[in-house]
Amino acid sequence: MNNIKLSIIIPVYNVQDYIEDCLRSIMNQTMQEGVECIIVDDSSNDNSIKLSQKLISSYSGQIQFRTLRHKVNRGLSCARNTGIDASCGQYIGFVDSDDYIEPTMFEELTRLLDNTPNAQFVSSPIFEERDGKTTFFYGYEQYQLNSKLTIEEFFRLFLMHKIDNASWNKLYRKSFLQTLFKEHRNNEDFLFLYYNCKALIGTGDLVVLATNPYYHYRIHEGSICQQNPKTGHNALFFDILQNYREIILDLKTIRYEQKIIDSLDIQFRSSLYYNFYYVLLNKQYAITRANDVRQYWLDIKRIPISQIPPTEKSLTKEVLFIKFVPNGVRILSWIKSKIVS
Repeated sequence: MNNIKLSIIIPVYNVQDYIEDCLRSIMNQTMQEGVECIIVDDSSNDNSIKLSQKLISSYSGQIQFRTLRHKVNRGLSCARNTGIDASCGQYIGFVDSDDYIEPTMFEELTRLLDNTPNAQFVSSPIFEERDGKTTFFYGYEQYQLNSKLTIEEFFRLFLMHKIDNASWNKLYRKSFLQTLFKEHRNNEDFLFLYYNCKALIGTGDLVVLATNPYYHYRIHEGSICQQNPKTGHNALFFDILQNYREIILDLKTIRYEQKIIDSLDIQFRSSLYYNFYYVLLNKQYAITRANDVRQYWLDIKRIPISQIPPTEKSLTKEVLFIKFVPNGVRILSWIKSKIVS
């Protein structure tokens, strides 16, 4: 497959309601020649793969489709990494299987990357679809203000949540992907961009920003970002907290700009306190995420009362109780459970 210029990687796991829209949007791309689409079946147990194979069998275009399969469910990051390892293209793009894209997306992003030799990737604004309504995802303004950024400028913006840190509204040079996705952890896009951009700080390499949005990001009940914390299963916020800890520690180690570290610390504390009652009242977490729960309460005890985010000041009494009363977490959990019930 030496003639492949672009590899599109689609992880698939139980998305039978969305997979056909996703694949049709790939098949309808105006860029057809030199394109492969790698579908990674992460051990789906619904009709996702049957539907995709039926659609592919009737496709008559030039895009080359391949399907790889994990024998057991390994998660989104593992599926993307499997696709990267198997890819033949000079450029790599990701599309999540419950989303879809505009017909000109990869033609336009490829053109922008071709025309900017010192750019490592191109990023585009995002359509967010929720409850039948379409809006722009956060960071849209940056795409209207800038056509190019240095890697470090982009790095600072996404760390401060002023531009998106998604992996799938972008097109990368394969050589940029020196660090793969962190496996068995959610919020994986954040770490993926962090480490790959960090490695190129000071090089003068660029990120191209497209003006137009091409990617339709669907937010629905079954998506990873919508996992209900009350289920106690693989709660996303625990992974977000873990990623913040890792990045803050890494930035301190390299003595990066204190303003950025402080901004991340504020984001960390906001997520920590926002999920206070979820952790306090959900007994399942102690079973499914025992280590995360232990670290969670250590963080609560470690952070001074004065640093509780203004939006969470109502938690001050509870936090004081946990800090200074022996077995405070257990006692407060019992009291709150009686009130709630």
